[in-house]
Amino acid sequence: MTKTLKVLFDGTVFRPSGPVDLEAGKKYTITIQLSPENSDATADPAFDIASLAVDTHISDLAAEHDHYLYGTPKRDTHGHGSSTHQVPENQQISGYADRRQYC
Repeated sequence: MTKTLKVLFDGTVFRPSGPVDLEAGKKYTITIQLSPENSDATADPAFDIASLAVDTHISDLAAEHDHYLYGTPKRDTHGHGSSTHQVPENQQISGYADRRQYC
């Protein structure tokens, strides 16, 4: 009988990556062959990171992230004058929804 199992060696034992159909308590001989690295980019968890993006409808989110996260005054990076989207000094911001009302 010959079976091929995919396993991960954790430094002490071989951990099968799936179910093993072998009789417990029997002795087996294994042959080790290093699996080739998976070069398929789609297997990388970061491959589909764009699918996690959410449309916030905030066009200057990247440039003004401190404003939206912490309520700091917007920076005048585009020459449009000072911003009117500021959090009142006496208003404590406790969460994302609170921050968005000032955007």
